[in-house]
Amino acid sequence: YSGSVRLIHRAIRYALQNGMLIPFTEVMAHPTVEGEEWVQDLDRPVILASNHTTHADTPLLLYALGDRVREKPVVAAAADYFYDRRLIGFLTGLWLNTFPFSRTGSPREVLHRSSQLLKSGWNLLVFPEGTRSTNGPLQEFTPGVGHLATENRVDAIPMPIRGAHRITPKGR
Repeated sequence: YSGSVRLIHRAIRYALQNGMLIPFTEVMAHPTVEGEEWVQDLDRPVILASNHTTHADTPLLLYALGDRVREKPVVAAAADYFYDRRLIGFLTGLWLNTFPFSRTGSPREVLHRSSQLLKSGWNLLVFPEGTRSTNGPLQEFTPGVGHLATENRVDAIPMPIRGAHRITPKGR
Protein backbone atom coordinates (compact mmCIF):
# COMPACT_ATOMS: atom_id res chain seq x y z
CA TYR A 1 0.00 0.00 0.00
CA SER A 2 1.06 3.54 -0.57
CA GLY A 3 1.41 5.93 2.34
CA SER A 4 -1.79 7.79 1.52
CA VAL A 5 -3.81 4.56 1.34
CA ARG A 6 -2.42 3.52 4.72
CA LEU A 7 -3.41 6.89 6.19
CA ILE A 8 -6.93 6.52 4.82
CA HIS A 9 -7.16 3.00 6.26
CA ARG A 10 -5.97 4.23 9.65
CA ALA A 11 -8.51 7.06 9.62
CA ILE A 12 -11.33 4.67 8.70
CA ARG A 13 -10.19 2.17 11.35
CA TYR A 14 -10.10 4.92 13.98
CA ALA A 15 -13.63 6.01 13.06
CA LEU A 16 -14.98 2.44 13.03
CA GLN A 17 -13.35 1.48 16.31
CA ASN A 18 -14.12 4.65 18.24
CA GLY A 19 -17.51 5.28 16.68
CA MET A 20 -18.87 1.73 16.70
CA LEU A 21 -16.66 -1.02 18.13
CA ILE A 22 -15.73 0.54 21.47
CA PRO A 23 -19.24 1.86 22.27
CA PHE A 24 -20.79 -1.47 21.20
CA THR A 25 -18.31 -3.41 23.39
CA GLU A 26 -19.17 -1.15 26.34
CA VAL A 27 -22.91 -1.63 25.91
CA MET A 28 -22.83 -5.37 25.25
CA ALA A 29 -20.16 -6.53 27.72
CA HIS A 30 -19.71 -3.77 30.32
CA PRO A 31 -16.02 -4.77 30.63
CA THR A 32 -13.97 -4.06 33.70
CA VAL A 33 -10.33 -3.35 32.87
CA GLU A 34 -7.59 -4.01 35.40
CA GLY A 35 -3.88 -3.29 34.95
CA GLU A 36 -4.19 -0.80 32.11
CA GLU A 37 -1.06 0.93 33.45
CA TRP A 38 0.97 -1.95 31.96
CA VAL A 39 0.16 -0.84 28.43
CA GLN A 40 -0.55 2.90 28.59
CA ASP A 41 3.04 4.08 28.26
CA LEU A 42 4.45 1.61 25.75
CA ASP A 43 7.43 3.20 24.06
CA ARG A 44 8.54 0.25 21.96
CA PRO A 45 6.87 -2.74 20.31
CA VAL A 46 5.59 -5.57 22.49
CA ILE A 47 3.70 -8.81 22.12
CA LEU A 48 0.27 -8.71 23.72
CA ALA A 49 -0.69 -12.32 24.48
CA SER A 50 -4.20 -13.30 25.48
CA ASN A 51 -6.35 -16.34 26.06
CA HIS A 52 -8.97 -16.96 23.41
CA THR A 53 -12.58 -18.00 24.03
CA THR A 54 -14.75 -15.91 21.71
CA HIS A 55 -14.72 -13.63 18.70
CA ALA A 56 -15.42 -10.87 21.22
CA ASP A 57 -11.86 -11.22 22.58
CA THR A 58 -10.31 -8.82 20.07
CA PRO A 59 -12.86 -6.03 20.65
CA LEU A 60 -12.50 -6.53 24.42
CA LEU A 61 -8.71 -6.27 24.20
CA LEU A 62 -8.86 -3.19 21.97
CA TYR A 63 -11.29 -1.65 24.46
CA ALA A 64 -8.82 -2.37 27.28
CA LEU A 65 -5.90 -0.78 25.45
CA GLY A 66 -7.36 2.71 25.42
CA ASP A 67 -7.21 5.37 22.72
CA ARG A 68 -3.48 6.05 22.71
CA VAL A 69 -2.37 2.43 22.40
CA ARG A 70 -5.29 1.12 20.31
CA GLU A 71 -3.87 2.32 16.99
CA LYS A 72 -0.60 0.38 17.38
CA PRO A 73 -1.59 -3.30 17.61
CA VAL A 74 -1.81 -5.61 14.67
CA VAL A 75 -3.96 -8.65 15.42
CA ALA A 76 -3.20 -12.20 14.34
CA ALA A 77 -6.34 -13.63 12.70
CA ALA A 78 -6.82 -17.20 11.51
CA ALA A 79 -6.18 -17.17 7.77
CA ASP A 80 -8.46 -20.14 7.15
CA TYR A 81 -11.35 -18.47 8.99
CA PHE A 82 -11.12 -14.76 8.20
CA TYR A 83 -9.13 -14.65 4.96
CA ASP A 84 -10.63 -17.46 2.91
CA ARG A 85 -13.02 -14.90 1.41
CA ARG A 86 -11.36 -11.78 0.05
CA LEU A 87 -14.02 -9.27 1.15
CA ILE A 88 -14.22 -10.62 4.72
CA GLY A 89 -10.42 -10.56 4.96
CA PHE A 90 -10.28 -6.98 3.73
CA LEU A 91 -13.02 -5.80 6.10
CA THR A 92 -11.52 -7.63 9.09
CA GLY A 93 -8.10 -6.17 8.30
CA LEU A 94 -9.51 -2.68 7.91
CA TRP A 95 -11.65 -2.75 11.06
CA LEU A 96 -9.39 -4.61 13.47
CA ASN A 97 -5.97 -4.24 11.80
CA THR A 98 -5.55 -7.99 11.42
CA PHE A 99 -3.05 -9.97 9.43
CA PRO A 100 -3.58 -13.55 8.21
CA PHE A 101 -2.10 -16.08 10.57
CA SER A 102 -1.84 -19.61 9.18
CA ARG A 103 -2.73 -22.30 11.71
CA THR A 104 -1.43 -25.09 9.48
CA GLY A 105 1.84 -25.83 7.76
CA SER A 106 5.24 -24.48 8.66
CA PRO A 107 5.30 -21.66 11.21
CA ARG A 108 8.40 -20.11 9.58
CA GLU A 109 6.47 -17.69 7.36
CA VAL A 110 4.16 -16.56 10.18
CA LEU A 111 7.10 -16.06 12.55
CA HIS A 112 8.99 -14.08 9.90
CA ARG A 113 5.97 -11.89 9.13
CA SER A 114 5.33 -11.36 12.84
CA SER A 115 8.97 -10.36 13.36
CA GLN A 116 8.73 -7.88 10.49
CA LEU A 117 5.65 -6.30 12.06
CA LEU A 118 7.41 -5.95 15.42
CA LYS A 119 10.48 -4.45 13.73
CA SER A 120 8.18 -1.98 11.96
CA GLY A 121 6.94 -0.67 15.31
CA TRP A 122 3.66 -2.56 15.64
CA ASN A 123 2.49 -4.23 18.83
CA LEU A 124 1.57 -7.81 18.02
CA LEU A 125 -1.70 -9.07 19.55
CA VAL A 126 -1.74 -12.87 19.51
CA PHE A 127 -3.72 -15.74 20.94
CA PRO A 128 -1.06 -18.35 21.79
CA GLU A 129 -3.66 -21.10 22.18
CA GLY A 130 -4.13 -20.98 18.41
CA THR A 131 -7.90 -21.41 18.56
CA ARG A 132 -10.82 -20.55 20.79
CA SER A 133 -11.49 -22.61 23.90
CA THR A 134 -14.89 -24.27 23.88
CA ASN A 135 -15.70 -23.67 27.54
CA GLY A 136 -13.30 -21.08 28.94
CA PRO A 137 -10.28 -22.86 30.51
CA LEU A 138 -6.86 -21.94 29.16
CA GLN A 139 -5.54 -24.40 26.58
CA GLU A 140 -1.95 -25.36 25.90
CA PHE A 141 -0.03 -22.66 24.05
CA THR A 142 1.33 -23.29 20.59
CA PRO A 143 5.06 -22.55 20.26
CA GLY A 144 6.05 -19.19 18.89
CA VAL A 145 5.40 -16.35 21.33
CA GLY A 146 8.53 -17.06 23.38
CA HIS A 147 10.57 -17.40 20.20
CA LEU A 148 9.24 -14.11 18.82
CA ALA A 149 9.90 -12.28 22.09
CA THR A 150 13.44 -13.63 22.36
CA GLU A 151 14.38 -13.19 18.71
CA ASN A 152 13.03 -9.65 18.56
CA ARG A 153 14.07 -8.65 22.09
CA VAL A 154 10.55 -7.48 22.96
CA ASP A 155 8.45 -7.97 26.05
CA ALA A 156 5.42 -10.25 26.03
CA ILE A 157 2.60 -8.80 28.11
CA PRO A 158 -0.10 -11.24 29.22
CA MET A 159 -3.63 -9.87 28.78
CA PRO A 160 -5.99 -12.40 30.34
CA ILE A 161 -9.70 -12.14 29.65
CA ARG A 162 -12.16 -13.58 32.16
CA GLY A 163 -15.76 -14.53 31.42
CA ALA A 164 -15.85 -13.66 27.72
CA HIS A 165 -16.73 -17.23 26.73
CA ARG A 166 -20.26 -16.48 27.94
CA ILE A 167 -20.69 -13.70 25.36
CA THR A 168 -20.43 -15.75 22.17
CA PRO A 169 -19.17 -19.27 22.81
CA LYS A 170 -17.27 -21.14 20.12
CA GLY A 171 -19.69 -22.50 17.57
CA ARG A 172 -22.27 -19.71 17.97
